[in-house]
Amino acid sequence: YNHPKYAGIPPSYLVDLETIRPPKPETIQRLYVDWKPFWIGGRHTLLQGRTGAGKTTLLLNLLWRLHIHGHRILLRDDGGLDFLYLAPHIPMTVWVPKHCTFKLLNTHQYNLTINTFQDTEEILEEAYTSPTRFHAVLYDCYCSDPAPAAAFYSDMFKQIIFKCMQTERARKDPLVFSFDEMNDLVQPRGMELTKGHAGLRSLIEYNVRKLRKHRVTLIASTHRFNQIGINVRSQFSYVLIKQ
Repeated sequence: YNHPKYAGIPPSYLVDLETIRPPKPETIQRLYVDWKPFWIGGRHTLLQGRTGAGKTTLLLNLLWRLHIHGHRILLRDDGGLDFLYLAPHIPMTVWVPKHCTFKLLNTHQYNLTINTFQDTEEILEEAYTSPTRFHAVLYDCYCSDPAPAAAFYSDMFKQIIFKCMQTERARKDPLVFSFDEMNDLVQPRGMELTKGHAGLRSLIEYNVRKLRKHRVTLIASTHRFNQIGINVRSQFSYVLIKQ
């Protein structure tokens, strides 16, 4: 009121801004997802989003945190070698098919062991029993045709179910089975549904609910949500959408 530009104006014509300022909004209590069951295991998670949205980055972050919580990780690499972002921080074993080679430059940066395998049973035995709790499986990058990869992971899925049923519950460590770009395995873009892909899809649809009982957590990413059948989508406890 004492400002020079208000000189001569009766005080009754002046308004105190504090009296007309809108009240401060009340603090809103946000509701967040209860993540406690997720860290225990057996709660499947689906990451959905277009290419480049950050699905793989989020997936690796979740795997890192699950590893810290004591879970064993079995990761299917789609050929991008994204798991190497975690290699400097987590001891891991990389599995490549027999008679195939895998070489890295600056290997001193990574804390990993490279093993070869002849069948999926070898991988699962080590994944469940070895001191190293992080295992990355390379297979897709050695296939020019996606059909053999579908058959390979179909067999791995069957072996996981079989091994779970043959192992006492008290001896089962929580296992995370990670499928990045699940569409490549269920039905690759622009390709017809091959016999191998159809077999893998039916296996997942039939057995995905059984994995929960055996403390196995399935974490998958997809860029085409509607291509995954409703029998599979309904089994995911968490659906995270990346835009």
